[in-house]
Amino acid sequence: MTKKQGLMVAAASAAMLIGCSSDEGGPATDANTGGVVNGTGGTSVATGGVVGTGGASGTGGVVGTGGASGTGGATRGTGGVLGTGGTTGGTGGVLGTGGATGGTGGIPGGSSGVRATGATAGTGGVEDGTGGVEGGTGGVEGGTGAGPTGGIGAGGNPGTGGEGTGGTSPIDPNASAAINACMDQLPWGARDMSAAERAPIVTAIINVCAEFAPPGPEWQTYCQMFLVGAINAESSYNVLAGVTGAGDDPTIGLLQIRYSSTVRDFVDYGPVDAMARVGCDFGTVTESDSYATKSEMMIDVNCNIALGTWYYLIFGSGNGGSDAVWVWEYCQGGGIAGSLHIGMACHLMGAEAAHSSLSGADSYYDNIKSWFDPCVTYSGTHPFELPLEPDMDKYCG
Repeated sequence: MTKKQGLMVAAASAAMLIGCSSDEGGPATDANTGGVVNGTGGTSVATGGVVGTGGASGTGGVVGTGGASGTGGATRGTGGVLGTGGTTGGTGGVLGTGGATGGTGGIPGGSSGVRATGATAGTGGVEDGTGGVEGGTGGVEGGTGAGPTGGIGAGGNPGTGGEGTGGTSPIDPNASAAINACMDQLPWGARDMSAAERAPIVTAIINVCAEFAPPGPEWQTYCQMFLVGAINAESSYNVLAGVTGAGDDPTIGLLQIRYSSTVRDFVDYGPVDAMARVGCDFGTVTESDSYATKSEMMIDVNCNIALGTWYYLIFGSGNGGSDAVWVWEYCQGGGIAGSLHIGMACHLMGAEAAHSSLSGADSYYDNIKSWFDPCVTYSGTHPFELPLEPDMDKYCG
């Protein structure tokens, strides 16, 4: 498949240690200041007598400030099992500040550990960290990005932000099922793939359409089912299509994108920050890069589908006039409403060639339409012919 390169502009139980008993009646002089090991107030008691100021379970308790092994030591820190305030609770709960083993806030760990300050579980959650079941701020299994911030500490289940701050949206199982059903009807390609092989492609389709589809809920479905057919037309669902024996600037991957046109146009004019939202580790692209240095990113399922979809829709929503509108012109406000039909022809043939005559893309268009139609319900104008208005906020960086 050939594409004409557009005009280019340079340019991720605590152990409940309750075995310590009161030694009622003894003086506070059995040991030097500092206790048996290092607590202020004697062998087993705090300042003020056998039991401590205030009674059997008053301030200081059986162990008192510092405890048997000092503030924060191996057994009890300030406010431990029998610390300030009563028989079983000091400042902070079962094991209080310091815990059985660790520092502030946890049985084994510090802040945000398995147990947070003050209780068996974390602050605000069932043994969870800030924001996730196994994650950090904002994610089921990840915070901003993919990994956990702060372990399994405070925050809730599943956490602030659902699937993650800045990550992809939760996948709608109904959309996933509909896309798989559409794939089942294809004459080749995805029809023969396993569920595991399909899964990352289905996820990418849903996330990319959430980012780039035209406005209106119906366009989520139109975009998803269009991509089911477009990927089949371009690569028959071979992620590595075009890579073997490739030259210096081939079209590759599921949507057959080209470095010198699709990638460079996106780098110079597209919303690069959108790549993270669709799960693509786009990285940076400079003048010293080429297909040779960026091919791995280009065949990544998320990146490839995102870049190809962007190209279909920026041309489809801006190349509807009598003269070709290139990406740079579109992002300077020169886009003219078009249609997905025009976008398909431009993706296949280039903005200028496709604009002069759509007939060169007829077979391509007809195949995708034949796979799309059984998967959607619409009335009136075919979705591929609906007017698409320019949208610089969506398609330009």
